[in-house]
Amino acid sequence: SGAFLSYHGTELAKRGVVTVTFNYRLGPLGNLAHPDLAKESENGMSGNYGFLDQIAALKWIRSNIKNFGGNPNNITIMGQSAGAMSVALLCSSPKAKGLFHKAICQSGGFLVPPREIPYKASLEDGLELQKALGVTCIEEMRQIPPKRLLEAAKGLVAGDEQPNKLRFAPALDNIIIKNQNDTLLEKAKIPLIVGSNKDEATFFTAMTPPVTVNSYESYIRRSFGEKAARVLTDFPADSNEEAKKQFIYLLTYNLFTAPVFEIAKALSELGGDVYVYRFNRLAPKNRESGIGVSHGEEIPYLFGHITTQGYGDADKKLSEAMMDYWIQFCRTGDPNSKELPEWPKYSSTVNRYLELNDEITARRYTEDKSFTTLFPFFNVSRQSGLL
Repeated sequence: SGAFLSYHGTELAKRGVVTVTFNYRLGPLGNLAHPDLAKESENGMSGNYGFLDQIAALKWIRSNIKNFGGNPNNITIMGQSAGAMSVALLCSSPKAKGLFHKAICQSGGFLVPPREIPYKASLEDGLELQKALGVTCIEEMRQIPPKRLLEAAKGLVAGDEQPNKLRFAPALDNIIIKNQNDTLLEKAKIPLIVGSNKDEATFFTAMTPPVTVNSYESYIRRSFGEKAARVLTDFPADSNEEAKKQFIYLLTYNLFTAPVFEIAKALSELGGDVYVYRFNRLAPKNRESGIGVSHGEEIPYLFGHITTQGYGDADKKLSEAMMDYWIQFCRTGDPNSKELPEWPKYSSTVNRYLELNDEITARRYTEDKSFTTLFPFFNVSRQSGLL
């Protein structure tokens, strides 16, 4: 929710930018696709209503932000996780063209699979929800209390294996949302900050059954098919602790690290201005928990909420630097200033990114070559003509 204190923009606003958060419909309330809804639509399609909420908010900002001291000709959109997916989709949407000028994707978006849900699959999910509710048409579904609707949707989702299946999310209709591979040239015209955190996957493993040697091997075999044997050879696990460690590393790399550098390479080669970061700061409050530098850990730093117990002077210093980088990027499309360590623009010939840690340092990214032939994600992206 945009009302969460985590996203309160006071500290950013103190530095001279107008910070806006907004809400949009989620799940089946935001993205239900259904044949009956398609018949009611002018374009013969349905779904993506939550995404249209985002576009409506951007239109409102364009029309009204001047009254709050903002510049309608200098808008940056920023999102983390599912919010980063929204940013990526907005960058490829004809309906959002001209509504913003720069983009920031944190821990998600662009190439994190599944990137776009096929429209046909979205329709099938809508009909499956209708069946679960025991009704026969959209009019009957409209009489269902929202709480019951959401409970039925949760029941369907509970049986899905993530991240292979994603329901009630934006669907590829080629009207509001277009294929991201087909719009890379358009996206390359938008200055971009993109990055991820060191231990993203611990956020997700904390909500799932413990990873064991047996469950680790089962996951690898389901995920990699004929290549599973090589994955298990290259990333062996002889104990439950080692299985958990390898699982977190593989999941983090496949869903976050690799996609960041894939999109940075693709857009930079098309002439795009891309700045890549890697958030590696282990907050003192996390040193005993084992969660590491998990998914979302950069949010308090970016919004300047380093005031609670468990943070120290080094955290405050990093937070101030991150806010200054992000705001400078919002102003100019380049995060660099004389007061901060240089953040190099990404180039596939140099592969430099900014490490955000106790010390802020520009480093060279070295791809783990074993992944390029192992991960289905890499194979799909190359076959699709992305690289």
